[in-house]
Amino acid sequence: MYYENGDYPVIQTIRLPYPLSLADIQFLPEGGHWVIGKKANVAFRAIDPDGTPVDIEGQIDDQKFATRFGGMGKVELTPAKADYTATITHPSTGETRVVPLPKADSNGIVVQVVNNPGAAFITVFVQGEYNPNSLLLVSQTRGVINYMIQGALANGVWGVRIPKENLISGINHITVLSTEGKPLLERLIFVQKDDFLNLNLTSSGTVSPRGKIGLDLSSSFQNQPFKVHSPWPSVMRIR
Repeated sequence: MYYENGDYPVIQTIRLPYPLSLADIQFLPEGGHWVIGKKANVAFRAIDPDGTPVDIEGQIDDQKFATRFGGMGKVELTPAKADYTATITHPSTGETRVVPLPKADSNGIVVQVVNNPGAAFITVFVQGEYNPNSLLLVSQTRGVINYMIQGALANGVWGVRIPKENLISGINHITVLSTEGKPLLERLIFVQKDDFLNLNLTSSGTVSPRGKIGLDLSSSFQNQPFKVHSPWPSVMRIR
């Protein structure tokens, strides 16, 4: 704290940077597993001990990567062995650090989810080997099941298209299970449909001391008047 003049104190808070060695850096294979010989997306995130995102750059073998937003990003890999490490570099300080990745499984299944904004479906690819070759895919949002299908791997691949019209806005869980109901893989995606509640506020009258102003508050949902479950109508007038 310092004084700009005798009666006006000024307080300025300065965040001291943490060393890269204290950052929590995690690598997360899509669906929870990655398998040798199968292409996989590996997400990563980096945060400081106080929760502040950290921008990092790195390299896994000859594959380079960098954070995209909020200390997060992803890298696409096809593992040829079980053990990998990432060499991490802080772009501002030049600090380096080596972080091990989760072990790649020698066999099993992996999942890739493609959510193309312009498509009417969310596409799910399951690859690998699983015995017995019978799987169940379940899609649910907040406990509400919106899609379920049973299938099997054909030549090591099973593809499923989930109609977006079945989904509701929010975090959607896509889970691949065994026929006994054991979760094998899970992927979370965020779905945002055109289901915003639009509020419009207009006023009438002039602003003057002790003057009266009318406020009209209207609500609409998907271009239709919307009335919430409350004593107030979809158009409310306050004077």
